[in-house]
Amino acid sequence: MTTYRRIGLAASLLLLALETTACAYLSTPFNAQTLLKSADVVCQGRVMSVEPHHIEPDASFQPPLNTKGQAARVRILNVIKGSVGESVTVVYRLSAPFVDYTELTQGQECILFLHSQGTIYRFVDDHNGTLKIPSHQPLHYQSKTPEGRMIEELIFGTAKDTRSIRLFCAEQLAAFPSEVAVGRLQELALEDDMAVQGVAYAGLIVMDHPPRAEALSEFFARTEDTKSLARFRTTAYGNCQLKARVLGELESRFNIIARDYDNAPFAAWRRAARAAGEKWKDFNLIGFLKSSSWQNRDLSCGTDNGVIAKIVAEQIDENGVPSLHSRAYRKGSKAIVSRLLGSDNPHARFAAALAIDKMINEPHKFPFPGWQAANGIGHSDRLDAYVEACRKWIASYNDWTDDTE
Repeated sequence: MTTYRRIGLAASLLLLALETTACAYLSTPFNAQTLLKSADVVCQGRVMSVEPHHIEPDASFQPPLNTKGQAARVRILNVIKGSVGESVTVVYRLSAPFVDYTELTQGQECILFLHSQGTIYRFVDDHNGTLKIPSHQPLHYQSKTPEGRMIEELIFGTAKDTRSIRLFCAEQLAAFPSEVAVGRLQELALEDDMAVQGVAYAGLIVMDHPPRAEALSEFFARTEDTKSLARFRTTAYGNCQLKARVLGELESRFNIIARDYDNAPFAAWRRAARAAGEKWKDFNLIGFLKSSSWQNRDLSCGTDNGVIAKIVAEQIDENGVPSLHSRAYRKGSKAIVSRLLGSDNPHARFAAALAIDKMINEPHKFPFPGWQAANGIGHSDRLDAYVEACRKWIASYNDWTDDTE
């Protein structure tokens, strides 16, 4: 399958899953910090005019993809990085079927990430060339560095916009580790809006400034509908999506046990992961998962139960015995795994069993779901046998700290 067809298929599935193109950022690796470093010029600009312009085929596809081009005359309002005149000409591609490129429209105001190409400018990334911002008068930057100025623009976006732009700017702040960015996300985490709070919590976790476990428990106890489709024209900020995002970031920070034992830098990776775990030692992860808000939440929610299973399964070391983490980290994990294995939700049961199985590196006789297929045993029965084997294995390790003091 060609690259073009693969992207087309992926885009089709994305549209079906999200029901709207407004949330395309979910599948777009936009990173303001990376774009800032790569660009010759980063500026706030207003598009004055747009007209057709010849452009070469996109050689990133095989065969090269022929697209139409346009040239936009952009008035420079403020400069974040580089040196540029009062206006520039930006040449860019028009989107093709199933392939989205960054386009400009007359009157549009945004931040542009550009590199110079003779007398014209091109986007650093054809698919991620601009950052949407609320229209505003040029800021009087307090910082003299491009990173500091970008942070100022992002903070402005989180304060002056009520649409998805505000949430996107908050997400991008997590790419700029600084006291100012952390402080702004901590402010956003105190807001009543569940979408704003969830995005802020995820960003703080990424920046290694975890919220208190009690605060996260309160967040996971919230059940009000964010009505994200109506408010933001995107399904990306519903309750389940927000909680899955936070859980995913937590899992990555506590990812102590490697999943791939053939990975050459395994030892160094594990040492780094353990160092990160030590940095987070005051965060009671298991206490968070044991909280009533998690225990009582609906396991049929879109929140990934596999993430929870991975968190607790990672406490099993490569020898197939409970890993020697701190008691606070391990405490209660046995009860949580047992609850997942006993859930009424078959997806939760299987996710827990599969995660545990992958973490065990000792000989065992787990009847993996495909093992007995030739014997005509039904799929459901095979899953139940697999889960039951994992449940018995868990019960056999009495030294794995249980739910008691």
